[in-house]
Amino acid sequence: MKAGDIKIFTKSGNRVRLIERDGDGWVVERTQGKSAGKQMWCAERALVDSLD
Repeated sequence: MKAGDIKIFTKSGNRVRLIERDGDGWVVERTQGKSAGKQMWCAERALVDSLD
């Protein structure tokens, strides 16, 4: 994983863009919907390429 990658946050199914590494996770920003642009922290294990 690297900054700028697009991943899916498994808890919500939302697509997020990786901003920067922070401890055991990443600061990400949502890319779609009403909360697009909102930043949050996600554990690395909760970020996947697909829900399959």
